[in-house]
Amino acid sequence: MIPTIDKEINELLEDRLELERVKPSKTYKMDIERERIRGYCDEIEALKQAIYKELNTEKGEYVIYGNYGLKKKDLFGKEKRWAYMILTDRIRDALIDDDRINDVHNFLYIDEMSKKDNLCLSFVVDSIYGEFEVSEVIRLA
Repeated sequence: MIPTIDKEINELLEDRLELERVKPSKTYKMDIERERIRGYCDEIEALKQAIYKELNTEKGEYVIYGNYGLKKKDLFGKEKRWAYMILTDRIRDALIDDDRINDVHNFLYIDEMSKKDNLCLSFVVDSIYGEFEVSEVIRLA
């Protein structure tokens, strides 16, 4: 009799722990073009927004963010193809920590769109909501 109670308690605890591992998805919706917050977004839109924020926050620059963001400053002024190789690893490492993301792959350097101080790239994110492509312009100056 006691083992069944322990088993039930363990199952409840495991269910609760599983719920706590998944990051919440509902958040404020950023209107980046107008620089405003309007309404809410959830699931895939919230994940796309989280990716945008991760890629556009300099890692280590702000104490409040701790280990959040993408280190880019050391790549300023470097040759673009070398910076691309370094950034692919850094982007994958930064994004794979999000439990909503299963994989980050198919990186593509877009040379014809890259301006003097910008690096344009795209990649595919395989998430719990499905796959989608992300295109990003990263400043190297």
